[in-house]
Amino acid sequence: MDSKEKGKVHFVVENLRKIMNDSNMNGSQFAEKIDMPEAKFNKILNGKQNLKIDEISEIARKLQMREIDLFTYPEKYYPTNKDDSITKAILTIELRDDLKEQILNMVFGNSNIILQNS
Repeated sequence: MDSKEKGKVHFVVENLRKIMNDSNMNGSQFAEKIDMPEAKFNKILNGKQNLKIDEISEIARKLQMREIDLFTYPEKYYPTNKDDSITKAILTIELRDDLKEQILNMVFGNSNIILQNS
């Protein structure tokens, strides 16, 4: 970190501050919750020390969050499907004729369905 960047706080650190405030915790309580020495946590909050990737993972685990949610807080990240098409499902059930209607009514209710005879 060069001298121009010293004291600059990363947005993930700002998000940690928001999480701490939203949890109504002070720095000491939050540092204890994430199992980090308070002095180190204060340095991170003040931009005097950077977080390492493995520390972000550990903090997320301690907060019962995903790492990505530390980056997007207070929003949660939900991946979108690239393909919004209908998912095709194929189900094969072999039944005796006397159970067929009963099972189909249990599974599909009284909905009109078209069955393919094999």
